Amino acid sequence: LCTKSIILGSVAILGLTGFYFRERNFPSPLLNIRHLSQRHLLFGLLTTMLTTMILMGFNFLFPFFFDLVRHLPPDMTGLLLMTFPMTTILISPFSGYVSDKVSARTVSLVAMALLVVATGLFSFFGAQSSYWFIIFAFLVFGAGFAVFYTANSLLIMSHTLPGRESMLSASIAAITYLGSAIGINLFENVFSFGFPSKEGLVTLDKVPAGLLVSGFTRAALFGILVALAGFVTTLISREKKIIPPLSNKETVHGTNREPEIVFPEPRPEEDLV
Repeated sequence: LCTKSIILGSVAILGLTGFYFRERNFPSPLLNIRHLSQRHLLFGLLTTMLTTMILMGFNFLFPFFFDLVRHLPPDMTGLLLMTFPMTTILISPFSGYVSDKVSARTVSLVAMALLVVATGLFSFFGAQSSYWFIIFAFLVFGAGFAVFYTANSLLIMSHTLPGRESMLSASIAAITYLGSAIGINLFENVFSFGFPSKEGLVTLDKVPAGLLVSGFTRAALFGILVALAGFVTTLISREKKIIPPLSNKETVHGTNREPEIVFPEPRPEEDLV
């Protein structure tokens, strides 16, 4: 760690700490810290951050792997990398349908299990890996994110307060950006750990392919740990059960009963003179 990194990190920590205490004690906060401190909601947001770390971390590393290890041209790399976003696009509508039918937490657990499997498959990527194996791993990866984001958003938004929907939606966006920044930073450091460097600058084109594969394997193993952590946080989180208000009902002797519809008695027809 260089001095600049330590200074910037310290300033960031102090700023976040000050923001936390100000928002917690301010009568009209931008961010309702007390509401976000609810355990089920907090772990739902934490799962969002962990999955975004995985997504952005591997998105950052894949081009280096295919370029420097597999020596693929850019167009071939692009075609391979399109596999998992296209899978996400195709599966997302079905994920939304299933999330409405069963528990969003259950669907999120399935998604995290898929991400654990996908990151495990990435750990076997090498210079001689079959293209079919790579495509299969990307299909599992894309399916995991397709299932996760729909279900997890439903889980988080179930905890929203009336009139605070926008604030919670903004919190999801903020935690996603935070996960992107942290994910790229951590995965890059795990990937490049131990690479030969000069004056702190790593020249990847000069790094042997064996070290690059080892670095990518380390990053994949780190991704497994992050995915397992996301599985645990999903186990802890719960969606809030929303009981719709009873409408057009009345309570009779402690039970709910539909009000009887009484039709007026027909008037006797008057004799016409």
